[in-house]
Amino acid sequence: MSKQAKTGKAPVWDYEEHNGEITLKRCKNIDGIANLDIPAVLDEMPITKIDQYAFWGYESLVSVTIPGSVTEIDLGAFCGCKSLTSVTIPDSVTRIGLCTFSDCTSLTTVKIPDSVTEIDLNVFSGCSSLKSVTIPDSVTEIGEGAFWGCESLASVTIPDSVSVMYIGEGAFYGCCKLRNNDKIKPFLGEY
Repeated sequence: MSKQAKTGKAPVWDYEEHNGEITLKRCKNIDGIANLDIPAVLDEMPITKIDQYAFWGYESLVSVTIPGSVTEIDLGAFCGCKSLTSVTIPDSVTRIGLCTFSDCTSLTTVKIPDSVTEIDLNVFSGCSSLKSVTIPDSVTEIGEGAFWGCESLASVTIPDSVSVMYIGEGAFYGCCKLRNNDKIKPFLGEY
């Protein structure tokens, strides 16, 4: 059963409770809010998942802080947040779903936490302002099209300790500024 909670004077959080944990379904009434701190707790229960399209298309968001209680960010959660420049992903997150940040055209840098083992398909596709990404040694797979069309991406840091990593087809397609990165070069595609 979907519920709503209002924190402070602005956001209205649509959520579902299951086994004492909260899945954040959608946030309403945030038009015009630039900086958003997602609460760790609603109705005395931890938010552990940000659901599909929870913040999809909120163009006023500039920065988002995700609380340490969250372990999963689902499909397209922040897709199309065109003003988003900064997102803080806590070490508690183990899964970042398909297209989570796709078309966040103002996002410039991302640090993926050590707890993440897979970067799903198209997670950052179309993030045309993304300049640098730090991938931790915990990541063993980068999905197809993960950074497709990130034309400003000039720095991808992959630790030398990562010796076996699956990088999907077109993961870095169109990232022409990465031509000198030997680990990435085979995945750039034709441009």
